[in-house]
Amino acid sequence: MSKKTKNKKTSSVKEAVTTSQLTQQAENSLQSFWKREFVFLIPALLLSIIVYLNVLNGAFVYDDLRQIVRNTLIQDSSLFWQALTSDVWAAKGGTAVSSNYWRPTFVVWLIFNFKLFGTDSTVGWHITNILLNSSVVTLAYFLLRRLKLSQMAAGAIVLIFAAHPVHVESVAWISGSPDLLMGVFLLASLLLVDFYLEKKKLLFFILSLIFYALALGAKEVAILFPLIVFVLTWKEENFSLKDSIKISAPFVILALIYFFLRLAVIGQFSQTPVEAIGISGAILSLPSVFAFYIRQIVFPYWIGPSYSLRHVTLQNLGVVNFLLPLIISVFALFALVKIGLRSRAGRMGLAVFFLLLLPAMNISVFLPEQFAHDRYLYLPLLGFLMIALPILAEKINEKKIFVAICLLCLPFALQTYFYNQAWLSNLSLWEWGTKTDPNSSSNFMQLGAVLFDLKRYTEAKQAYDKSIEIKANADALMGRGRVLTEQRRYAEAEKDFQSVLLFPVEILPTYTLYQTYESFAVCYERQGKLNEAANLLAQARNRLPQYSAALTEKLAIVLYIGGQKEEALKQLEKYRQQARVELLPESRFVIYRLGLLYAESGRKAEAREAFQEFLTLTKNVQDEETKKARTEAETVLKKLDLAQKSANKN
Repeated sequence: MSKKTKNKKTSSVKEAVTTSQLTQQAENSLQSFWKREFVFLIPALLLSIIVYLNVLNGAFVYDDLRQIVRNTLIQDSSLFWQALTSDVWAAKGGTAVSSNYWRPTFVVWLIFNFKLFGTDSTVGWHITNILLNSSVVTLAYFLLRRLKLSQMAAGAIVLIFAAHPVHVESVAWISGSPDLLMGVFLLASLLLVDFYLEKKKLLFFILSLIFYALALGAKEVAILFPLIVFVLTWKEENFSLKDSIKISAPFVILALIYFFLRLAVIGQFSQTPVEAIGISGAILSLPSVFAFYIRQIVFPYWIGPSYSLRHVTLQNLGVVNFLLPLIISVFALFALVKIGLRSRAGRMGLAVFFLLLLPAMNISVFLPEQFAHDRYLYLPLLGFLMIALPILAEKINEKKIFVAICLLCLPFALQTYFYNQAWLSNLSLWEWGTKTDPNSSSNFMQLGAVLFDLKRYTEAKQAYDKSIEIKANADALMGRGRVLTEQRRYAEAEKDFQSVLLFPVEILPTYTLYQTYESFAVCYERQGKLNEAANLLAQARNRLPQYSAALTEKLAIVLYIGGQKEEALKQLEKYRQQARVELLPESRFVIYRLGLLYAESGRKAEAREAFQEFLTLTKNVQDEETKKARTEAETVLKKLDLAQKSANKN
């Protein structure tokens, strides 16, 4: 072997050894990095799970019943496209848009959970909400690290974020998931944008746009995210204003596409309730609303599903509801802006806090009793902490601040764990709500509805009376009429139902009107006034053609009780096609009733066909009445099949 060859071989061996050492060092460094990071992330992750363990067996509450349990759009696979192209309250039935919310990502999330867990148990639904929240905690930590915050500072921020009681409404409430979904996708998008700024890999940017599109489909407030992207790149080294605009532009384009798609679905920019307070009241109320949210962040002691915050007018303008909140708001704004502008993390905190809270400040589009909710603080809380915590660590001592934060998290976590109990059932929710906001007509109306379902009629009437005493509203009057019907106080019940029917059309929700007609007809039927009940339902069908099948099913029952079986059959046959397309679960009962009448009149083949169609149409529908009807349909169908087999043998 020549000396040259020997030297080359030795050199190759040395290079291999060096490469191996470098690889090993890199692996060790990476392992060390993850160990160091997780030391500060894991406590927050564990806390984000532990504080919500007591919600796992909580029931479906409040909007869950309409958006999940009685929502045929998420339960029927054949309606998937309709579900994606409808507002989230479309399952109430009818042709009119029922809300301002077009959230296709949220709808897909509901469908995904329904396919996995159904509605017999809520455990799976709660677990996925908790996992979403933990994902937000994780993404927030790594975003803070990308923004050059220390491990200790980032760990302290996500620790408070995980424990804070204002998150209960978003995490413990199954229908609170839009905030969680938006949080996951927005933070993932921000992280990917930041990776793109560093690595200049197009894949990161494309993925960030995809995640942003998903965030838009989760909640409307994400439309302001392009401004947050702009702030992320603003004043960065080697980045001009033109570069920041260029990076933000694709996000603006996505936001505009979403805006026009939403406009096509909703039909207008925004539906403003007739009872909303208007622009002047909203402006005068801004200081009290902003001061309220600052208080909820700093001192979340008074907490509930609604609050006794009411709008300010020139007539009730005073020190407590305007001047003092104005002073607090101005001071908070000045301090937050001054501190936030000092660093990149602070600027990002300002953008996240103010931009994502901004839509909640437009209280002119909310109902008077419902313009302040904790869920509006889900991501803004992170922004606030990004401003406040780093400056405290800098001015005092990072380790001392971290220890103080750990101690502060204990009462926060206990408050969260305790407040979770409010969301375990509708009864506990509205009992809690009437305590935190005892002057809310809506809260007492909701409590009355729960007590009615529990057959606690005396207490239900008391709750409805209180609701109407605060403010006469259609739902409370309709509810009280139902209670009075059960108590056989028919004349008083009729008076309440008549009052609802006289409400101005513009402030009377169509679904409330439908329920009133239904309950009024029951009141007449209980008294034996079958003609009056039938005429009322016919009138309702003319007035509410979007619910014609559901109303026909009730009309057929009245006709049947009155001995008019042929007329009942005729009405059901006439609206059979409508029953196939209406979204209310009870609309499909037209076909079920047809099966029963066909079977009773000896038309067995038609009965069999009707029952089979009903079972096909309601295959995935999960409300209790439909389940009972399906059981009965299956029983009668088996009897028909046995009779057919017996006849064939003979």
